This record gives sequence, structure tokens and C-alpha cells, in this order.
Amino acid sequence: MENTYKTYKSSISSIVLLIFFCGLGTVAGAFLIAFPYLLSIPLAYAKGYDVWCVLGGILIIFSLYELLTKIQFCVETSPQKIRIIGIFGAREFDKSEIEGYRTGTMRSGPVPRFYLKGTGRKISLNLNVQQRTEIQEWFEKNLNNLDNVDAQNELKEALSDDRLGSNEDEKRENLKKGQKIVAYLSVLGLAVTFWCMIWPHPYEVLYPVLILIPTIAIFLPLFFPGSIKFIVKLKTVYGTSFLIYPFAVPFLLIRATTDWKILDTQNFWMPFGISTFITLILLLLFSGNNQKDIKTFLTALVICAAYSAGTILSLNSLLDKSTPVTYPSVVIHKYSHTSRNTTDYYVTLSPWGPVTAAKEIEVNREVYNEQSTGASVEVSLKEGFFKIPWYSFEPKSQAEMIAEKWLSEHKK
Repeated sequence: MENTYKTYKSSISSIVLLIFFCGLGTVAGAFLIAFPYLLSIPLAYAKGYDVWCVLGGILIIFSLYELLTKIQFCVETSPQKIRIIGIFGAREFDKSEIEGYRTGTMRSGPVPRFYLKGTGRKISLNLNVQQRTEIQEWFEKNLNNLDNVDAQNELKEALSDDRLGSNEDEKRENLKKGQKIVAYLSVLGLAVTFWCMIWPHPYEVLYPVLILIPTIAIFLPLFFPGSIKFIVKLKTVYGTSFLIYPFAVPFLLIRATTDWKILDTQNFWMPFGISTFITLILLLLFSGNNQKDIKTFLTALVICAAYSAGTILSLNSLLDKSTPVTYPSVVIHKYSHTSRNTTDYYVTLSPWGPVTAAKEIEVNREVYNEQSTGASVEVSLKEGFFKIPWYSFEPKSQAEMIAEKWLSEHKK
């Protein structure tokens, strides 16, 4: 009985996708190595060619490694073992070698994966939908569910925290309170996101709200110790402030880069770096989470970098009190590009002031509809609160154009 195996054939679509993406990575790596020859560029003029060669080699090695080690032709199970058949033959794992399993999710259903003891190495099974469900039953019968183990340990740890109350009922109530507070702020962030998308006005109110929501999220674990933490996962007994950031932060950055046209980013990097460093330290310091792994750190870094970039660009323009310098320009081209779900709008301005060549600018629909090809516009260049120069433009009035024409004629 122990040597009787049940066979599950791998999903053909998974194998095809793996071959496609690994092949794409290999081709991209080869191009990085060979681009001077393909584009007839002398090596002396190929700047940083050594670096591109190294990156290309790494990409090729990684792609080939993924292809050769991740392809699975079939999976076999017995009451005591699981066997995976791949390019290099069969890999067999005894139940005693396996720490447990977790179940990821896709639209097509559960994605079973198991973890080896000691190394914690994750092995996913590339099966079709029906067979995923069948092998999931084998997992449930023979292996520890690590998600359930984590949830039980997390609840046990939370109920041992005296900051949550003097008895178990009070602690459970405070845990629910933390979850509700995070849910309310997440809904507020979602509402502001729709506000940004549909009608982003008035700026004087919108931007402070976008900046304030992530700031509140950073300090929440400080004011609700034990019940709110920065934990990078969706299912947890705590209120996780991580759920607040995905709404406000991306749209703060999107609005800032869309609404404010930056002329030169040279002075952007120092305030951006300082802000990212400070917010990252504060987020990790007040996270309430003592188990800070690399996943938590990288997630916090991305959040803080996006938040800092959006905040710096927004405040640079909103707090700018400098006197604008105006330059005449002309709309020489305009067009829109519609993808599956969105339409982007662009206008091209003739050279003006410090800009010595025609420049294409992405604008919102209102500005796009106001402009016509050949229209005269006035570009206003401002210094910026953080000395990051930015500009805006608007159509010249009829009176201004008549006055300019009169002056040019009389100068002649």
C-alpha cells in the first residue's frame, strides 16, 4: 500500500507559460549582451557595456534555472510520500521531511504548495483545476496546515498581551476594535481614491487628505498598542495598518506626477531620500510587529518611497509662493491614446524659455479639450518650495494676443 502511488498530470498551460516567460528572459538577457553587435554600435561607445553583460548573464542563468527546476510533468502521492517528476527525473519527499502546506489562491481555484523542514523551501504544484482540489484533500489528510498553525499561534500571542485588557473577553473585544478602525480608514482611503479618479477638486482639500491618511496609518499602532500592527498579510487577528496604504499612497503619487509638470528633477532626490528614510524608520519603529522579515521591510520601503515621492512633489507646488516667469509657446500637436480601460491625453508644445526643443506633455481631459493645434499658450515657470522647478500652461487671452501682435508690428 505504501508503494502505491496516485498520479496527477501537470497542467499543460502552466508548462507553456513557464517555457514562454523563461524563454523571454533568456532572449532579453542575450540581447543585453549582444546589443552593440545587433545595433552596430562600436564597443567604445556602448556606455556601461560591462554592467549590461553581467545583468544579461544573470538573467539568462536565472531563466534557465527556473525552466529546468520548475517544470513538472506529473505529481504522484502515496500515504507516506509525494513524488514530483521533472526534467531531471523524480524528486521524492517523505512526510517526515515536510513541515506542512499552505494554499494560495487564483481565479481558477486553490494552488497547493508545501514547505520542507529546516530550509523552509517552498514547492508549488502545477496541476489543473480538478487535480488541485484532489491533491488538496491529500494535503489536508496527511500534512499540517501552516496557515491554521500561524493563526492559532497569532491568536495565542495576542491573548497573552496584557495591553489588550485584563481578561480574554476584553482582549478579544479590543482586537475587534482594532480591525474596525483599520476597516474605517481603508474605506476612507477607498473613497478618496474615487474622489481622485472622478473629480479631483478642490486641490487644497484633496492633497492634505491624501497626505494625512498614510501619516495616520503610520502612528496607529502607537495609539492602539497590541490591537493594530503593520503586518503584511490580509488574514490576521490584528487590525493591520498595511490595508490602509494601497488606496491613498498610489493615487497620491499618480495625482502628483499627473497634476504637476516638473521641469528638472535634480533637486528632487535629496528631499525624497530624506523623507523616505524618516517615514521608513517611523513605520518600522511604530509597526507594533516584532517579527520584521525581509518581506515586511521591502513592502514598507516601497510604501514609504511612493508616499514620499507623492508628498514631496505635491508640497513643492502647493506651498510654492515664488513669482512665476511666463513664456509664450504654441500647441503644435495633440493626440489621445485609448487602451482597454483608460484614455491618456497628450499635447506637444513648441520650445519655450529653458526648454529648447518641442516637448510632449501628458495632460488631463479638461486641459486637452481646451487646447487646439496652433493655439497660443502661456507657460508659467515657478521655482518650487523645494527648489524643484515646475510649470503649468494656459491659453492666452484674446486681448493678450492682440497686444503682442500690435507690439511686434510697431517694433518693425
